[in-house]
Amino acid sequence: MTMTNGVTVDVFPNEQHGYLVKTKDLASIHGLTVKAVLTSKYRNISELVEGLHYVSRVEHAEKSKNVRRNQLFWTKRGIIRFGFYIQSKEQALWFRDWAEEIIAYSDELLIENRLLLKQVFEYKKKIASTQNIGKLHKKPAQATS
Repeated sequence: MTMTNGVTVDVFPNEQHGYLVKTKDLASIHGLTVKAVLTSKYRNISELVEGLHYVSRVEHAEKSKNVRRNQLFWTKRGIIRFGFYIQSKEQALWFRDWAEEIIAYSDELLIENRLLLKQVFEYKKKIASTQNIGKLHKKPAQATS
């Protein structure tokens, strides 16, 4: 996946979280070192919840050749939460722009999805009413002797 700042990261599909990224990729996203990410995680441990912001054991990802058994992965929520800890003015500005774009885009998608669902339900109603009209106009089946 390529982020808006041009950084390309490996993502691991995950049923529960959508996707996960390794700590080295989280560091790349935010322009930090792995050591800085881990130090910040330790400093903010009361705000970072395992299973919500990060996971340390991923069943299906462990089968990958690029994954160590006890590697730390970050969820979408973790990527966003971590962005609030950035102290570099330039990186913090980039993060706010990125988060704003993502949130605005997801709202647009939500609105589009709602409109599409409304159209689908209206179409289903038309089909159902057409089928009911057809049933009313059918001649009853004749009994055979």
